[in-house]
Formats: sequence, C-alpha cells, structure tokens
Amino acid sequence: MGELERAAGGLREAVTAEKFAQVEKAAVEYARLVVQQWHRLAAGSPEAKRLSSEALELLTWALETTRARRTALAARLVALRPLLAYIRNQRLERPT
Repeated sequence: MGELERAAGGLREAVTAEKFAQVEKAAVEYARLVVQQWHRLAAGSPEAKRLSSEALELLTWALETTRARRTALAARLVALRPLLAYIRNQRLERPT
C-alpha cells in the first residue's frame, strides 16, 4: 500500500470515528499527496483522470459525512440544555 492509499485510509478512519480535529489534518495530508501524485502524471492520462475522480469522491464524502455528524452531535448537545438549566438552578438554590 502506497503513501496515498494510507492517507486515504487515515482520512476515512478519522471521519468514521468522528475525530473531527484529525479529519482536517488527514484531509490536508491526503490533498497534499494527491497534488504531488498529480504532478507526476501526464495531463489527461487515464491515471490522472482516475486520481482526480477518486480524490473528488473521497473528499466530497468526507465533507458531507463530517458535516452531517457534526450537525447530529450539535443537536444532541442542544438537547442537554434543560439539564444544564436544572444543574444551574440547583447550584443557586443550594446553601453554601
């Protein structure tokens, strides 16, 4: 397995595991390797077309999946607001 394939796997893994900080680093590294590989290929070659297609597909999936998962996480956290209000009220009502 080459460096580009390992980077693609690392990006997929970070997205799937919802390690959002790692997703950004993995995406940047993957994109860097794609560009590096792109410059080694002949323009318009089948390999260059395949590389661009695969990169576009993976980066689009990573973006859409990360957005959806972060939105779902935010919704779950918003659901905690009543609990936070209850805790705040309990702290204020408790004598010190």
